[in-house]
Amino acid sequence: RDKNVHSGFRANRVRFSLADTAVFTVYFRYERVDGFEAEFKSFGLAPRDIYTLSEQLAFWRMDSFFMGFLLTVLLFNLLFFAGTRDRAFAYQAVFLFAILVLICQTTGFTYDVPGFRDHPFYIITTSYAAVLVLTMAYIQFIRAFTGLKTILPGWDKLTQFLLLANLAALLAVFLIYIATSNELACDRALTVFLGVEYLVLTYLIILLHRTKERATYFLTGAALLVIIGILVNVVSIFEGNSIQMGVIKWIVGGNVTLFF
Repeated sequence: RDKNVHSGFRANRVRFSLADTAVFTVYFRYERVDGFEAEFKSFGLAPRDIYTLSEQLAFWRMDSFFMGFLLTVLLFNLLFFAGTRDRAFAYQAVFLFAILVLICQTTGFTYDVPGFRDHPFYIITTSYAAVLVLTMAYIQFIRAFTGLKTILPGWDKLTQFLLLANLAALLAVFLIYIATSNELACDRALTVFLGVEYLVLTYLIILLHRTKERATYFLTGAALLVIIGILVNVVSIFEGNSIQMGVIKWIVGGNVTLFF
């Protein structure tokens, strides 16, 4: 009997009911989608669903704990913003929210959300939006935290241009994906854009450090952590691999620690 194996997190498994001595043959038919080459990584039989094993449940508990930690810091940022009206806290909160969206996507939580469950298009485009939103939020955080308009007015204008470039990139990626459904092409186009952008931001951080302004000392370490994390993932995605969430967790954790 034919059974569809849906693409998506936790969906790529099929239940069989067999007698102890039963013999059967399994055939797979798969196709290329979203610009990626069709591939078959592995096949295995197990008496239990692997997603009920204690190791997998422990992994999800750690993800949930980390997401709870980020959500707590996000709420603190909003409280600080409400009390001080310092926009740097608001931008940091937006940055953390975008990170949470990405974690939900890569860990599979998004696939269980009604509305997303049956529409992979929404999941993919939301991920693209989250990547660019976190970049714009971090640029705005740098501007607000350092007073960039005062100490480096020329670079402040350049960062405003980068914000517009991110909006244009977001629109372009959406249009490419809507027209072609080619996720690989969108990934590579976006990673090239982000790679160039974060190299520019790296140079900006170096210039900020040279100003010897007190605020820039905290920013230098935290920003370089974020930039390294983004560039590592740019290389990973360009090579056709997934987002390296382990790297992102360490980077975001270190970033939050430096500011709190």
